[in-house]
Amino acid sequence: MPGRSRVLLRQFAGLAGSLLISRVVAGASLIGFAALTGPEPFAPFGAYLAAVTIMSVVVSGRYEQAIMFIKGDRDATAVSWLALGIALAVTGATTIVAVVWLLFALPLPAALADSWLLLLTAPASLAVRAISQVALNLATRDGNFSVLGSANLVQALVQACVQFALLWAGLTPVLCLAAAEVAGMLAAGALVLSTSPSVRSILAARPTVVELRAISIHWRMMPCWNMPTSLLSVAALSAPALLLPFLYPAGIAGQLLLGIRLMEMPTNVFASAVTPLLQKQVAGSTDKGRAIWSALNLLGALSFAGFALAAAVALAGAGLFEGTRWAVAIAAVPWLTPYFAGLAMSGPLVALVPGLRAEQQAVWCHAAFLAMTLAVVAAAVSGLAGAGMAWQTLLAAFGATMLVRAALFAFMLVTRAKHDDPEIA
Repeated sequence: MPGRSRVLLRQFAGLAGSLLISRVVAGASLIGFAALTGPEPFAPFGAYLAAVTIMSVVVSGRYEQAIMFIKGDRDATAVSWLALGIALAVTGATTIVAVVWLLFALPLPAALADSWLLLLTAPASLAVRAISQVALNLATRDGNFSVLGSANLVQALVQACVQFALLWAGLTPVLCLAAAEVAGMLAAGALVLSTSPSVRSILAARPTVVELRAISIHWRMMPCWNMPTSLLSVAALSAPALLLPFLYPAGIAGQLLLGIRLMEMPTNVFASAVTPLLQKQVAGSTDKGRAIWSALNLLGALSFAGFALAAAVALAGAGLFEGTRWAVAIAAVPWLTPYFAGLAMSGPLVALVPGLRAEQQAVWCHAAFLAMTLAVVAAAVSGLAGAGMAWQTLLAAFGATMLVRAALFAFMLVTRAKHDDPEIA
């Protein structure tokens, strides 16, 4: 194994270990919450979370993604404040829309009709996501990977405590989950700010209007190219969570979305550990093509081995849940394996696009992925000529599109790196 891969593997193991603990906590709390409430609340919460995730792409104009690739502290200060300023304007507008929607009692989608208070939670979630992302990206830029693992653990602990406390206080389960998500992200961002002097020093400085204008122009590819393509990509990624509550009863959709949430946890551990390490390595490498190729081998081996093991465990334990209200959730794991293996590979690769200034090339990858996803959605909505689509078929189809996405971005990034421009990143 090349020396570059060995270093990446050691760093990955250290960060993944701390992240794994946080995901175990999050998974245990989620299972405990589901045991108390049943699977039904996870259907509207999944749709809500997917919608908020889509909106979060535009909340800072994608300028927060430029933080990892900026070398000078003064420029990092400018782009951080620019991202936060845009987020303030977007969340303010979102709050006004939510209040007007409620005052005029405008209709909501059927999956969210009984959870109208989520409209007020959404702007808070967007604001906290923007602040936390800026703080986490600054810590990544500084190479402070240990705080990333600690922040994830704090987020999981706070989120678990808040969701059970609110449930005990009598709030509806969906609101408990939504409010706990906001509290967890807020705690993670606060931890980064309180334990990272370099992050605080960057944010404490005040950029001038001239600096803000200059940095917005220099990184204009973020809102002009990265944001539209990322919006399309995230919309495609959110398709399963948005679609399932409308296709299947709440009991079935809730189980499938719970299965997705549980599978997301090891994926998040993997991506959260790999992405900052990979960004840091590629940004400082003089041979980006070789760095990306080494990372591809490691990504593929780890992701497929890990999710194959998860599928095998689920198949072995499926009999224990037969006849229970969780049988579908367990049965869904093997069908979700291709989707999350592809996501574990493609997620870190997509994060490399800004550093290679490959936004224009990435458009075609995002467009192809969106087109494939829309084809799956159209087939599911039409019910394949009137016959209802089984959830197994739907999950397998989404999995195939995700594997193709990983292949497209791998080919595009390696090709881009081979024709690298000295001015890139």
